[in-house]
Amino acid sequence: MKGVILACLLLVPSRPQAEELSLSARSEAAVEGETSYETAVEQGVALARSGRSEEAERELSRAVRMRPERAEARREKGALFFREKRYRDAARELGAAVRRSDDMETRRLWGAALHLSGQMKAALRAWNTIEEPQLREIHFSGLKRTRPPLVRGEIPLIEGKLLSLGRLEETELRLHDLGAFDRVSVRTVPWGDGTADLDVALIERHGLAGSRLEFAAQTVGQLVAEKIELRYANLQGWGLTLRGRYRWQHAQPDLSLACDWPRPFGADVKASARVFRGRQQFDVEQGIERRGRGFDLDLQHVIDGRTMAQAGLGYRERVFQGARELAAPGDFLRFRLGLTRRVISSRHLDMSIDGSMVQNSGREISCRQGIVSLEGGVRLQDHGGLPPTRVAFQFRLGASSEGTPFDELFIPGGGADAEWPMRAHRRAYGGVIGRTPLAQHILLGNIELRHWMIDTKIARMGIALAYSPAVLSGPTVPGNGKRQFQDVGIGLRIAGLAGMNFRMDVGFGLLDGTKAVFLGWNEWF
Repeated sequence: MKGVILACLLLVPSRPQAEELSLSARSEAAVEGETSYETAVEQGVALARSGRSEEAERELSRAVRMRPERAEARREKGALFFREKRYRDAARELGAAVRRSDDMETRRLWGAALHLSGQMKAALRAWNTIEEPQLREIHFSGLKRTRPPLVRGEIPLIEGKLLSLGRLEETELRLHDLGAFDRVSVRTVPWGDGTADLDVALIERHGLAGSRLEFAAQTVGQLVAEKIELRYANLQGWGLTLRGRYRWQHAQPDLSLACDWPRPFGADVKASARVFRGRQQFDVEQGIERRGRGFDLDLQHVIDGRTMAQAGLGYRERVFQGARELAAPGDFLRFRLGLTRRVISSRHLDMSIDGSMVQNSGREISCRQGIVSLEGGVRLQDHGGLPPTRVAFQFRLGASSEGTPFDELFIPGGGADAEWPMRAHRRAYGGVIGRTPLAQHILLGNIELRHWMIDTKIARMGIALAYSPAVLSGPTVPGNGKRQFQDVGIGLRIAGLAGMNFRMDVGFGLLDGTKAVFLGWNEWF
């Protein structure tokens, strides 16, 4: 921390007689049971001031047990821990004191203890109640190619005004959403006088890849999958990203071009556009092939530090070969609205909810789809300087209206382009979709334990254990139109290899005996 955050010598004023009490007098009072709560607090303060910290802690703990509803003993105990640099313990005791009797000085010290124990956002929340800290300056590091006006336009904080937790979270979200950075770190630097600086550390995303080795690894993986994807990030330092894909796989050849443009013409949105054309084979009604083309235009707006809104317009033109009952040829417009909200964000738990609604309208097609997702993670423990063990979870519910064309139904399964990942069932087999049933209604869960075991200068290595139950229903689901799945999986994770995170997963279907192996980059969700 810049400057000095001074721990109080102790917050409750001591009474002169407390310092004059001798050990024998205190012992006699304790034996006779005459020591009051106030006297116990005074004795704890006196012991602390004389440097007898262990005795002071015992005396203050005894006072807490005597009157657990009072704040003074907890406040003094927290101040004692702060002076001994036991910041996590200090934050616990001072927080308990504030909840019983709030005052400005205790809250300031509580915030300092939280900050020094690594709980930056909790500290900011504590300080904001008393309208602190005021923002002094914003410092940037890592800006080499990105133009400063683009970054400053995403920061709603104003120097000389309150550095609020809400605005700090909004800054983080906006910078992440910009698309120009691989990593974003926003950190408060308190000065100890009710003011603070903001340090913004950025790792830029630029060009075709982060390194030549990363580009080579990506290219090899793509060639194995019979495709090539190119992405040029942060064009001319304005955050503009261009993407293109060509896939020559026999059952699903396609070509697409896309562009992400933050703050187009100064508007407070991020725009994404995509045009595409291709063929796709389906294992439905003894085989159907769809030829199609179209475009998507999406806008995304950050509302606050926890909420983003999306709106989109798309167009689809489709023709089928081998179609019978389920196919509905023709073109249609697609309208989409969505909202993402982070509902919990703490040291040990984060959780967000996402909802979207799609309306498809054309001469022969009129249908709707709704999707609700709950996603997050639980941090279990830290170990040996490695990233913490974590349980990640994702639950998704999707529903389509009657009359939805089969090629617009939900496509469950793992692999490339997976939106509804399953551990033992593929989205496509040999490029053909439909062996894992398409779903008109779907409920899918993914729970994954991620544990890191080895850390070297080159990479980190860990394992993942996963469970993914699912319930599918609809006209293309065999049998009575409803089917359950229970998949489990075990996986290997290697992080930092060529600047990327490699994963290998082996999945087993508990109900149908299906097995699958998946290789890829980054996590499933």
